[in-house]
Amino acid sequence: MRSGSHRGRWILAAAVSAALLLLVCVLLAPPRAAARGAWGLEGHRGHVEAHVQHTYLALGDSLAFGYSQARFEANLPEENPAAFETGYVNDFGAALRLFKPNLQIVNDGCPGETTTSMIEGPCEYQEHFPLHHPYAGGPTSSQLSDALAYLAAHPGQVNPITIDIGANDALAVIEKTCELHAECIAREAPSLFAHIGTNLGYILGRLRAAAPHAQIIVLGLYNPFGERIEGADALTVRLNEVMEGDAASV
Repeated sequence: MRSGSHRGRWILAAAVSAALLLLVCVLLAPPRAAARGAWGLEGHRGHVEAHVQHTYLALGDSLAFGYSQARFEANLPEENPAAFETGYVNDFGAALRLFKPNLQIVNDGCPGETTTSMIEGPCEYQEHFPLHHPYAGGPTSSQLSDALAYLAAHPGQVNPITIDIGANDALAVIEKTCELHAECIAREAPSLFAHIGTNLGYILGRLRAAAPHAQIIVLGLYNPFGERIEGADALTVRLNEVMEGDAASV
């Protein structure tokens, strides 16, 4: 990118890579999870499943992608997604490989993704730079459509699925609409939470329908502004409750 105008749109959240962590980790257990085991495999099928290539599918924004603004700037104009394989997806995948050495990681994460762009597309970053896993529908397609296409092409082979989403929706309201003013944020919070909750519920519903036996891990958000915004901690707790409710519903 020659100009910073486009770049700033997704760097807003990417800069908050440091402002996002895993406060809430809700494990969406599939039906009969206890009977099937952590990998959704029934004991008598183990010898058959051992020959199947299993995949960990990661969905989300800059956190899932492993974005680092400093690394992005250092690599311009040739961005190689291999330079960003240092996020939680890689760490979690490495841990999972202790139990499944041949586990494949498919990382659909896209910096700057919102709940709306995840559903409808496009994720602007992909229109200019490559992702770890380019979407099958092309740069203007959505992350959700790619995830559903992958699940359809690999039935029963994807487990687990992780997803972090919603931070960029919140940042747009907090930093752009409200310019960090606490009263404005409190006023906008109910509609923001409803928006995130509706979209996340839709996303999780589609994923559960496409992968009925997979474990889906939803990552929550934390307050990146500390005490700079009055009441931000309480609002963050409430947003995580909304997201947890969506997770529990599927």
